[in-house]
Amino acid sequence: DPVQARHWFERAYLLGNPVSSAGLAWCHIDGCGRSPDPALARTWIDRVRKVMPGRALYLEWYLESQLAPLEITPPAPTQEGAPPVPARHHNLLLQ
Repeated sequence: DPVQARHWFERAYLLGNPVSSAGLAWCHIDGCGRSPDPALARTWIDRVRKVMPGRALYLEWYLESQLAPLEITPPAPTQEGAPPVPARHHNLLLQ
């Protein structure tokens, strides 16, 4: 239940659990029963970065991939032996 998840992440954060900021960032990306709020998600991602830098990078990648415009035209075919075209925000995911 996304609404309950948000409630418990908020409660955990208020009780001093810094890891719960990752759940709150996720809820603002996904919505968790409300409309997504990318600006607030970024605020929570900044808090996550202080305790879990790797998780913060993942959440940043996830947020950017959710905000990216859809690719409607298929990518151009690559030559045989050429490396595949990297996914959008690939470097952020690699970090």
